[in-house]
Amino acid sequence: MTRNHPMAIRNFVFAILLILFAFSCTNDNTFYKFQPVDATGWHKDSAAVFDVEISDTLKNFDVLVNVRNGGEYPYQNLWLFVKRTGPDNFVLNDTIECYIADPMGKWKGSGIGSRYEVSVLYQQNQRFGAKGTYHYEIRQGMREDKLVGLYEIGFMVKNVQK
Repeated sequence: MTRNHPMAIRNFVFAILLILFAFSCTNDNTFYKFQPVDATGWHKDSAAVFDVEISDTLKNFDVLVNVRNGGEYPYQNLWLFVKRTGPDNFVLNDTIECYIADPMGKWKGSGIGSRYEVSVLYQQNQRFGAKGTYHYEIRQGMREDKLVGLYEIGFMVKNVQK
């Protein structure tokens, strides 16, 4: 007969709890994707494009933009031009400012090594008026033709729990 080791039992219980926790968490992200930025820099005419399928017009959503940057990004902030075209072909243009570093130059958000990610709330409690595909185009709005130090632009549409 083999003797059970307390460490093996503890690891087994921990693994079971971890699995149960993973399955108990619900993913409220309706949409969450990233688009890579050209390695030579993000040209002002280049857009990160996201097509979001909305099937529920009664729910509220938070819409977020995620920025993955490196330590070589030269600014504290990032201006973005956002163009949304709805299924009814109605176009909405917005400009948003993302603070990706504090005034002392410390990067906001989370990061590993020299890569950082910050999430910026674009629209809160957004209710979409029509079912269908919403097309988003995001362009950099800085004064440089080619902006270096950005790796990816992400877009998230998240169900708001009430």
